[in-house]
Amino acid sequence: MLSAVFAMVILRLAMPLPSLALPDARSYELVSPSDKSGGIGGVLPLGSLAFSPEQFGRQLQSSVDGGSISYIGADFYQASYGGIDQYLSQSDSIGWSTQNVTPRTPGSANEAKYVGFSPDLSIGILGTGLGSGLQLGEGAPADYPNLYLVQSGRFQPLLKLVPPHRTTSTFGYAFVQENGEPGISHRLLFAGANTGTNTVRAFSHVLFEANDALSSNVKDGGEHEDNLYEWVEGELRLVNVLPGSGVDPAGEAAPNASFGVDHHDVYRTALPNLSHVISADGSRVFWTDQNNGDLYVREDGKRTVQVDLEVGGGGAFVTASADGSRVFFSKQENLYEYNLSSGLTKDVAPGGVLGLMGASEDGSYVYFVSTSHLVGGATAGEPNLYLSHEGRLSFIRTLSLADNETPNLYGTHAREGDWYRTFAGRTAEVSPNGRYLAFMAKENLTGYEPLAANHERDYEVYVYDAPAERLMCASCNVNGSPPTASTQLPAPVNGVYQQRYLDNGGRLFFSTSDAVLPEDTNGTSDVYEYEEGHVSLISPGSAPDEAVFADASESGDDVFFTTSQQLVPADRDQIVDLYDARVDGRSEAPPAPPCSSEGECRNSPGVAGSFAGPASLTSVGPGNLSAPAAPASGPGKAPGKIIVAKKHRKPAKKRHGKYGRRTKKSAGRPMRSGKK
Repeated sequence: MLSAVFAMVILRLAMPLPSLALPDARSYELVSPSDKSGGIGGVLPLGSLAFSPEQFGRQLQSSVDGGSISYIGADFYQASYGGIDQYLSQSDSIGWSTQNVTPRTPGSANEAKYVGFSPDLSIGILGTGLGSGLQLGEGAPADYPNLYLVQSGRFQPLLKLVPPHRTTSTFGYAFVQENGEPGISHRLLFAGANTGTNTVRAFSHVLFEANDALSSNVKDGGEHEDNLYEWVEGELRLVNVLPGSGVDPAGEAAPNASFGVDHHDVYRTALPNLSHVISADGSRVFWTDQNNGDLYVREDGKRTVQVDLEVGGGGAFVTASADGSRVFFSKQENLYEYNLSSGLTKDVAPGGVLGLMGASEDGSYVYFVSTSHLVGGATAGEPNLYLSHEGRLSFIRTLSLADNETPNLYGTHAREGDWYRTFAGRTAEVSPNGRYLAFMAKENLTGYEPLAANHERDYEVYVYDAPAERLMCASCNVNGSPPTASTQLPAPVNGVYQQRYLDNGGRLFFSTSDAVLPEDTNGTSDVYEYEEGHVSLISPGSAPDEAVFADASESGDDVFFTTSQQLVPADRDQIVDLYDARVDGRSEAPPAPPCSSEGECRNSPGVAGSFAGPASLTSVGPGNLSAPAAPASGPGKAPGKIIVAKKHRKPAKKRHGKYGRRTKKSAGRPMRSGKK
């Protein structure tokens, strides 16, 4: 066994660097540290093809502009596998720098987890659990689970009072276990935050659920009933207030509530459907009274409106537009839209609705699946994919129920799929402008038969272009050969953020073990880009190392993926790293010689504006984001240390158009269409 391992290492060291011509004038940049001081732990393989249970509930997210990314990995500096840490990598004119941002005190192990980040990664939400030993901010009650807003290296606790009715062993949030019994998670459920507007700062409104009355005017429903809270610039507001009063007097609260709607889906932890549950400016929050199933919106912390009143209550929250002006809900297999400006309710799809694939940010494009024959071409009784756009219904294709039952990756009995009822289990994605939809299917939808040699059907990824009314297969083999493996799109790992794999220009990024192109010869997972009928490799496809898509910037100009293949000279080890295939990036210069002493290994102060703040000017090596001076629960760890992977990058060129310059596509790679 050892001889095989050494042989693999020698093989990797002997292999030349790849000479793949990347699409869109991209080049590789090493994001994670190039030298991990002899550690064997690397970046966890992220994505559906290499899922690690340890990553569930831990946030992976790129900033909107692609200049920062936060991810998880085994400790980079240990000679044996140990804890899982959260890292933040940031780029500047010099290169990428990386910081371990996991606060830890002796005995706390991995109880601190980042569960959310603002779009620019300037703010993080850190959750601590029972017995973590972490008391990170002034006023945080000792030993109780908490959430902290982390900005510029400072920790602000969202919970500042001792829960009046719960002990440390009974405080958290209530949920229904897989066996139907009530349970308590010894954490607070982070339910999302506002993403910000031109006038309202992102994450100025933060939502969480807890099983106690956390202020004097809140009604306690017992340890198995949650109240809903909105943290607004240091102030806690109760959200689950029934209509009829502009104030929040005692008795008006409705304990046993959920943000969005709780279908009692469990993915290692309970997760309600939290898709756009709070508006971008934080003024609107959607919630459900679990006692009767009625759906409400809380506006400006002062007014509550019943969203499903016109249909007699009992509406299940589906999603909302980014500004919260349009909310979609279902009842008895009907899909409705409620307009908060007009107060009117519209029946989008009468009967047979199975679920939503997604909607545009403004709510004008809504993709859903229904067994009803709503327009010509659909098959009654089968799952038909429709688009509703400003009052017009269009039929796209008839699918299979198996498309909503893809193998669950989280080690539970819950399922996931294209139109799964909970956002955390939904694999389909709509571009922000609504023009494009990406989803998985096992059917022959465009003339390609996804039937493997073993006569089992494999999943392929399809892209629908709404204005062109064209469906394309993105992952079908270009030479028409049968697939050898399914292609699977990632589902959100924590229910509040979905990896950006589809941009407004129709560019799609995915990983698959199938050889979509003949250049892909390694028989393992690789990362691809699809655009306008053309498919290209992002990872080389020639080495035995797998590559898995992680995330992308909003424009798609930065595509992050993990691999243990050494793609640039600066990559000094054979463990899994994070790379950026960046438009107009620059190939790296040869690596700098290793440091001969600690004094030679000084690093830059990092990029201002991150949630972690500038790192201290210390030597390269292991370290955690420093916890503030602990009030009483124990000392924090030594000041955080930043690890720098230097690369010289030229300034980004000015690109033509919103999505940048395009290179000429390779000849001989046919368009794959299925025009309606």
